[in-house]
Amino acid sequence: MLVFSTDKETYNVGETATVTFPSSEGGRALVTIENGTEVLESLWVETAKGETKFQLPMTEQCTPNVFIHISLLQPHASTLNDNPIRLYGVVPVSVENPATKIEPLIAMPDVLRPEETITVKMSEKNKKAMTYSIAIV
Repeated sequence: MLVFSTDKETYNVGETATVTFPSSEGGRALVTIENGTEVLESLWVETAKGETKFQLPMTEQCTPNVFIHISLLQPHASTLNDNPIRLYGVVPVSVENPATKIEPLIAMPDVLRPEETITVKMSEKNKKAMTYSIAIV
């Protein structure tokens, strides 16, 4: 198992994720960015001694979350470490798009009494279209 990390847990669209994983020199890592139904992107990364870092741009395709999958292939007949030749790891990453975030506003009485008729007005702060359900319990 390959344990690796990103510099943040949650990104906004347009930001760049920095991914860090332990490695030895001379290996290659196949990195795929997946959303659960398809592979959005794949790339090869050459490894460095001790630790490899690379960057991935977070696009609109990555919302609401993606999985970064790394298959690390170490050189054959390497005696520099006792790790297996192939290591695998997956990390989930949340990606938010501020343009799609809604801010609902509810106008209604603060106190409700049994058998009382009330009026509830719903709107969105920035006048965006939205679908909603109301449950009063």
